[in-house]
Amino acid sequence: MPQIFLFVAVLLLTGCAAVQVPGVAPPPVDEFPQQELTFRVDGGNEVVLQRIQDYLVNNGLPSLITIRAPKTFVVTTYIDEPRKPDDRRIRRTAFRFAVQPQTSVCTSVAVVALTKSRGIREELWSVQDNDTTYVSSMWPAIKTLLGKEPCK
Repeated sequence: MPQIFLFVAVLLLTGCAAVQVPGVAPPPVDEFPQQELTFRVDGGNEVVLQRIQDYLVNNGLPSLITIRAPKTFVVTTYIDEPRKPDDRRIRRTAFRFAVQPQTSVCTSVAVVALTKSRGIREELWSVQDNDTTYVSSMWPAIKTLLGKEPCK
């Protein structure tokens, strides 16, 4: 119960809002792979967090904020990836944004994707070898979001 109050207090302090959909939960922060793509973004921690949250809300991507000082994580729920007619597996991807202040005007944002798949007749999602090299359809938009205001 104290974690919920801390979560709400941090949201109020940062001005961020988490969008949650009942029954749909993002993967745990520690489930993501270690390889991250890092951006230095112009703006303080709160401004950058708000920019990420606004983007996710405006694009209908539910997310959850997790605080592990000094980093703040924004984790999306899984997004269904487009299928090709000959695909034998269904894929979905979640993103983790690790936001960490560097200076009062620069914030580091490390992004990593977690892609899981399952066979057409399978029930359980898992990470297969070819999922680790899969490039999500959302990567270009995320790179544009974080790359359009680089910190100098």
